[in-house]
Amino acid sequence: MLIGSDIPHLSADVLREYLEKLHEYPLVLGPAFDGGYYLIGYQKWQNSAALFENVNWGSHDVFPQTLRNVQKRGVGYYAGKKYQDIDT
Repeated sequence: MLIGSDIPHLSADVLREYLEKLHEYPLVLGPAFDGGYYLIGYQKWQNSAALFENVNWGSHDVFPQTLRNVQKRGVGYYAGKKYQDIDT
């Protein structure tokens, strides 16, 4: 699981929630208000790199484009509560 270092309101309880959900789902994503995500965790599966193809990194479309790739491949996922990250 990778976690952004610019999420001041992210608590240990939220991290525990994602770790628990990672036992149920192959992918967990923490959506950010700016259209990206502050957290991503996934179990090992084949072709996981394909989930990140054709994503316009650094844009407000990162989360929806990643979800499109996830849904297109039929990967189960959990997306938790949105948080604000610090971009500037």
